[in-house]
Amino acid sequence: MFRTMVKTILVGVALLGGSSPVIAQSVGFSKTFLEVTEGEVLQVTVKLDELSDEDITLSYSLEGIEAKLEQDFVDLTNGNVTIAAGELETTISVTIKDDTKTEEEESFRIYLSNPLSNGTPKEGLELGHRKALSVWIIDNETTSDTVVQDFENNEVIEDTNFVLTDISTSSPLVLPEQTDFETVLTILPNNDPQHFQDDFLVRQNWQNAEAISFWYYGDRPEDIVVSVSATDPEKTTSNEPWKLIWQDEFDKAKGTALNSDYWTTELGDGAGWGNSERQLYTDDPETLFHDGEGNLVMRADKLPEDTNLECYYGPCKYTSARITTEDKVEMHYGRIEGRMKLSSGQGFWPAFWLLGNNFKSVNWPYSGEIDIMENIGREPNKIHGTVHGPGYSGGKGPSSTAFLPNGQAFADDFHTYAVEWEQDEIRWYLNGKKYHTLRPKNLPEDTRWVFEHPFFLTLNLAVGGSWPGYPDDSSIFPQDFIIDYVRVYELPQVRSSFPLSPTSSQAPDSNWHKITIPLQHLSEESLKEVWNYSITLAASTTEQHIDRLEIINLP
Repeated sequence: MFRTMVKTILVGVALLGGSSPVIAQSVGFSKTFLEVTEGEVLQVTVKLDELSDEDITLSYSLEGIEAKLEQDFVDLTNGNVTIAAGELETTISVTIKDDTKTEEEESFRIYLSNPLSNGTPKEGLELGHRKALSVWIIDNETTSDTVVQDFENNEVIEDTNFVLTDISTSSPLVLPEQTDFETVLTILPNNDPQHFQDDFLVRQNWQNAEAISFWYYGDRPEDIVVSVSATDPEKTTSNEPWKLIWQDEFDKAKGTALNSDYWTTELGDGAGWGNSERQLYTDDPETLFHDGEGNLVMRADKLPEDTNLECYYGPCKYTSARITTEDKVEMHYGRIEGRMKLSSGQGFWPAFWLLGNNFKSVNWPYSGEIDIMENIGREPNKIHGTVHGPGYSGGKGPSSTAFLPNGQAFADDFHTYAVEWEQDEIRWYLNGKKYHTLRPKNLPEDTRWVFEHPFFLTLNLAVGGSWPGYPDDSSIFPQDFIIDYVRVYELPQVRSSFPLSPTSSQAPDSNWHKITIPLQHLSEESLKEVWNYSITLAASTTEQHIDRLEIINLP
């Protein structure tokens, strides 16, 4: 199970009006998802489904998501494009700026609107289903292991006294050696000391670092207080139960979109997603939706036989849904649990699983995969719990199964599926009862355990594939995979807050100060498990700014 770029083509739509049919002429993007690397010029194709004897003009707009217009990407076509008479397509051009910063993937969207024929509306001319395009910008810098926080997104802000500020190279606030736009954390003027804390979803290992450093702009550098929260080896381990640290209860109103801070909807046929699957994943609101009763629904349905949607095997047969927390929510050990009601019938394959966050750099199966729950429709009362890694992937993945008693089927009701994942051990549970344990010694000989780094979540409902087989005359459409909740827990550790003593030095020809905080007072065991850091700034009548916190070695 792995992601590939969307490979679909534009199609026309037939509309019926009155007593005689009017065939709609459809225009839209040729794809709904693209990836582009910094420094490239993105060429986006807009297509008609059939030739026109008149010019077709369209307006379009660009909306930054994580990426920012003018700072990360620039429109070169000025908001309007024309498909000339006798032509099928035109191109929107967008420059992707090349900066020198190490960043996570950023995205933006392009929306089409107002299709006209020679400047006026034309009967039967409409926007197709591909009127919006999502673009992901791939960073071309090497990921830095030393930068802890560069204040590039609002997720770090939990206080109204904090805002993010974009700094250009011409700004009076320009940082030392700044060459591109920089985003900094701004602390607004206040009569009270201000406290900023950054909690890590995955605890950090700072054993190889000698100090923390960050840039500070303000009038009170000597009053900065820094502390680190870390596991305390002098105290005993907590006996408390698992602690909830993240959840999505899917309790939104009917029709409400997914929480985009948590989830990304994956699209396309994925060329079979490595398993010869037959579904086309979409974000259509009839395919993926909150039901208004506290659940998320993934619906697999059959397409009309005369569809013009193309998949890798020919005309697409089925639609379904797949979502992931990649680059948004990760976990490194813990209890990962979901309450779900499964689909039923030959050829359906609901799955709840984890994939290593290094997937893009090392690829599958070297990233590791933990399947919390998989069910194939021909086994209505049986689920599988499996891992995949180098030398034990696909059908060789160590696996176990669990059953429902007395002929019950997983499609009849909700059940709870979970893994408890700790260092050198993974345990699988059905409805709170453990049915499988896996340790490194259980792997095939001469293979390695690859479950010691962060993973992200995926939920999907596949249709067909080499393992479950394909729908047949007994398969009933539509089928729903219904998710009540997903929750992530951790085992509490006994921590202590360790106050540290910063030093300050002002940069030449600048009002920025480099704040350095030696770590020699923390033991090696404590630095192995750092949970958060906090910075307290003195009350100030002017704005204060901080940026680029990193772990360093001292000269």
